[in-house]
Amino acid sequence: MCIQIVRLFNVIMSEKLTSFQTAKLAKEKGFKPNGKPSTDYVPGYYEDEENGTYKNGEIQEEDYRIDFRYLAPVQSVLQAYLRDVHDIQIVIIPFAEDSMDENSKAYFHYFINPKMFFAFINRENEIGFNSYEEALEKALYEALNLIK
Repeated sequence: MCIQIVRLFNVIMSEKLTSFQTAKLAKEKGFKPNGKPSTDYVPGYYEDEENGTYKNGEIQEEDYRIDFRYLAPVQSVLQAYLRDVHDIQIVIIPFAEDSMDENSKAYFHYFINPKMFFAFINRENEIGFNSYEEALEKALYEALNLIK
């Protein structure tokens, strides 16, 4: 059992960019660069509203105010924004299908705890998400929807 717990908590998280839908919602909810936006190019999305499509690209950070251009922060930056600015905590917990079997598949659930009063657990998918990043992406989107 101890080996299983260590294996679950040694999951390596890569710095993953937020999805288009999450980046768009983050902008709508007030996410912006820290400090004065620079003229540096950063990952982002361009939306073609006419066709209902979007494409990945690089945008100048200072252009985040322009309609149909969205910054694509890494998930950890958006998570820190939610925590520091809106006091919304997100926790991703790994679980194993069988904690006694070290080859058991790991899956992930998220908890959102706004203002430390109550927690939501994802019950949409009882087996959880296949990766930490998938669970975090869903939690970020749900947490942004809590902002009035």
